[in-house]
Formats: sequence, structure tokens, C-alpha cells
Amino acid sequence: LRPRLGDYLVLGVDVKFLNDNLLVRLFSILDLSGVSIERWDEAADRRVRTHHSAFSSEGFSAVIFPELTYNFGHGLELSGGALLKLGKAHTKFGDPAAGGSLAWARARFSF
Repeated sequence: LRPRLGDYLVLGVDVKFLNDNLLVRLFSILDLSGVSIERWDEAADRRVRTHHSAFSSEGFSAVIFPELTYNFGHGLELSGGALLKLGKAHTKFGDPAAGGSLAWARARFSF
């Protein structure tokens, strides 16, 4: 079980190098809500709920978004990046319904 509305920490940084021709971008989203796991306890003969924090291996869920862009000049710009979703299948971003991780390459030419 996880809350429908959660708390998230979003961090991001853009750094430019080489006379602003190279852009290095890194953003991340961390789900701070954690997850509760319910199971049937045979010994106690009742349902038991255990909460796992966002910083435990069971409750960790995050997205990491790195991107690298280089402007070659004369209107040509090339980019590559990824959207990495981390976490177990019962977490917010690890859930199969959230979709998988992906990577891309992009070219742009302006004239």
C-alpha cells in the first residue's frame, strides 16, 4: 500500500561548459512517502501492516534524469539522455504501471 498523494523531493542542476556549448543536466525525484506492506500473520491470526521508509530497500523509489547536450554551432545541436526509474515493483516509480526506464538521442538543426 502507498498513499495516492505523496511527498516528493525534487533536485536538479544544469551546468554549462565550453563557452555554453556543452550542457550537463541532472535531475532526480525521490518519493519520501515510503510504502506499507500488509500480510497475514499465522502466529497472531491477524493482518499485520509494516511501514518501510523511503530510505529503506523496500520503500526506496526514485527517478534519475541525466542529459548531455552539445551545440556544435551553425545550428547543429546533439543530445542524449535517459529517464531511469528505480525501486521495487510495489513502489511508486518501480511499479510496472509507471512504465520502464528509457534512453534517447536527439538531433536538432536550425537554419
